[in-house]
Amino acid sequence: MWNKRSQKCLKTYSGHTDYVICNLYIPYYSFFISSGFDTSLRLWDPYKGIQTKVVKSSNVMCMEYIEYYNQPCIVTGDVKYKIIVWSVRTMEKIVQCGEHKGFIWQIVRLDNQFNFASGSQDKLIKVWSGNDLKLKHELKGHEKAVRALMSLEDGFRLVSGSFDRTIRIWDYQIGVCLVAVSYTHLTLPTIYSVQISVVAVSLKK
Repeated sequence: MWNKRSQKCLKTYSGHTDYVICNLYIPYYSFFISSGFDTSLRLWDPYKGIQTKVVKSSNVMCMEYIEYYNQPCIVTGDVKYKIIVWSVRTMEKIVQCGEHKGFIWQIVRLDNQFNFASGSQDKLIKVWSGNDLKLKHELKGHEKAVRALMSLEDGFRLVSGSFDRTIRIWDYQIGVCLVAVSYTHLTLPTIYSVQISVVAVSLKK
């Protein structure tokens, strides 16, 4: 855990036996969840610095907080191309709601109805209903893996970054691409981490 202002490390959490892939803080419950290449999901008490639960899973590449039937949940995407919803309270699998045909690199919540989108190695972005977990739209246009997603606060636009070195802006409610911008001079890490934030911030102004 890091102090954002001083950039100093406050606490180190140990438990995973292989690389840590991602983590997600659940503010309402004051704990966070991490995934690792040791095929585990781990719940942590951030104040005591201890893990409170360990569950076996496929290597989870990304996760997001949603509410499903008024139940707090996380939705995960893994290396087996599956999208799975888990109960936050019990960390048990509730349902597999869908899948891609490649690694799922990112999942992002879209609006206050807790719809969400997933981006994958299969070049697709899929938009899912948070009410019934059914597929609403497939957003097609990227020519390589979709590596980053960011939802804008206006309630209908989604920004995506891809290994094809383009950033696209989508109307996810109707499933169409509004803008496609090429950044051929940028390196891949820049295109899917920094530039997607810059575009998103500029659109909010």
